[in-house]
Amino acid sequence: MQRAALEAIKQRYAQSHYMYNLFFESSKTGLPIVRPMWYEFPQDEMTFDLNHQFMFGNNILVSPKIGHPCVENAILGATTEVEVYLPPTSQWYDNYSKLEVDTHEVTTIMHVADAQQGTFVRGGAILPMLNFDDKAESLLHAIEDPVRLEIYSDTMGEHPYASGHLYLDDGENHNNRHHERTQVRYDYDGKHIKVTKSIGDENLYAKAATKIIDEVMVFGVEKAPKRVLNKFAMQANDQGDVEVHHVYVESTKMVHLWHLRIPVDEGLFHNHTIDLLEFDF
Repeated sequence: MQRAALEAIKQRYAQSHYMYNLFFESSKTGLPIVRPMWYEFPQDEMTFDLNHQFMFGNNILVSPKIGHPCVENAILGATTEVEVYLPPTSQWYDNYSKLEVDTHEVTTIMHVADAQQGTFVRGGAILPMLNFDDKAESLLHAIEDPVRLEIYSDTMGEHPYASGHLYLDDGENHNNRHHERTQVRYDYDGKHIKVTKSIGDENLYAKAATKIIDEVMVFGVEKAPKRVLNKFAMQANDQGDVEVHHVYVESTKMVHLWHLRIPVDEGLFHNHTIDLLEFDF
């Protein structure tokens, strides 16, 4: 129980930027944070009567563990059976293994380990994760830590793509009402990761220039890139190619990049897009 609680707290910390962006969007549009399945998939009749799972925002599907652990499967980590329906019009990744999950036209039974939840990420999502130190004793101690972008490629079309937003403000006062805030959108097209400021230029949050993207994980990549270039660092005058530390993990089809030090918003203008990273295959 203690291990499961600790893992749940870590997930909540890690997803704090995703949640904060959802609350910002909700304040503007009235969209709920937690949504019934039919809200996101109104053309799928299978979602109309689903009452055992929900969408957390538009990119994370949650199927809670409601039943009792399967004692006979204790060797697998005291797994619990959960009913899951993953709409086949989207691509889905397991939130823990990061592997793509097969979809079906009906609900299926999955076994979820004791320290995990039935959580799946929609293909095409870019999730900004708080890359916090495990020694942090509270979210207040961790919130200034760098950001890790987790990119879940949608490969159902002709070209891979993914997109996601990151919203920042002070989080401690109401200065956001006076435009001390920023929001950016990240886009991935299989070869580039780009950033665009998605709210007006009257919005300026100085600390966003020191909030760092230090790590990127791209899932659903079929082959290893020959090299990855830090296009943001290459903007400096007389700066040549800046190659990024990276590794390709074939088992999860993941490209892992680190030591990036890319600011969230340093001199960005509304609707102006700049290249951050370029993949050379």
